[in-house]
Amino acid sequence: MTSTPDQIIELHPDYCREYGSSLTAVVSEKEHVRQVVDVPPIKVFFTEYRSFSKQCSCGCKNTGEFPKNINTAISYGSNIEALVGYFYSRQYLPFARMKETFNDVFNIPISEGGIHCLLNRYAEKTTPVYQLIKQRVSNDLVIGADETGAKVDGEKHWIWTWQTTKATYITHSDTRGNATIEKEFPNGFTQSTLVSDGWRPQLTTPALHHQACLPHLLRRLNYLNEKYLNQQWSIKFQQVLYQAISLKKQEEFDSENIIEKRSLLLGNLNIY
Repeated sequence: MTSTPDQIIELHPDYCREYGSSLTAVVSEKEHVRQVVDVPPIKVFFTEYRSFSKQCSCGCKNTGEFPKNINTAISYGSNIEALVGYFYSRQYLPFARMKETFNDVFNIPISEGGIHCLLNRYAEKTTPVYQLIKQRVSNDLVIGADETGAKVDGEKHWIWTWQTTKATYITHSDTRGNATIEKEFPNGFTQSTLVSDGWRPQLTTPALHHQACLPHLLRRLNYLNEKYLNQQWSIKFQQVLYQAISLKKQEEFDSENIIEKRSLLLGNLNIY
């Protein structure tokens, strides 16, 4: 319940339910409070800009200028543009369902072409931020990379991801090959450790160091455990990885204790 309701409706009894006598002169005492949360009726809001002109004594005619984003007779505002971007990129609404939502819920007539136009307009505004994310990812010391398949018009495409602890850069491509990496990061990551699976385009990306993705590595160890039941190497290796992950999460240890425990882990594993 909120302490600052937008509307308060007071319910005072006007007469006694036992004898029917009037209570209008009796002072009321507050007994209970109940609240209802709702949204107001959604109504389209139109803003009209009117340009006027004035003529100077010198004969020059001066006309009031429209704001830069008001360049057609009728256009959609920034809130509708933001909603289109949100519905598309976060709620994953197809154009047809988004059109239906705007028409039925918001009473805003919009076509699928109009939605496409607003998305392009929104993308142009966010391009500088998108490039900034890309730059910050490429300059990080450790970068995780992966790609996953996605259907686009019934055809197999790929969603590529490069991620650090603070930023994630995502792009779409119709190929899973080196061309996508060369397009997005032509110089690779020569100052970074690239963490990835065993996919060849990832492994051949220029990087200071390459590191195997632990979930993929654990998955391969599971395969070895199931295929070769009588061996212990993969089981011990898997245990070391799980312990290392757990150690990483224990922030209460100081650096000396962490180094000592790491040494013990490697000492218990006869892999060298």
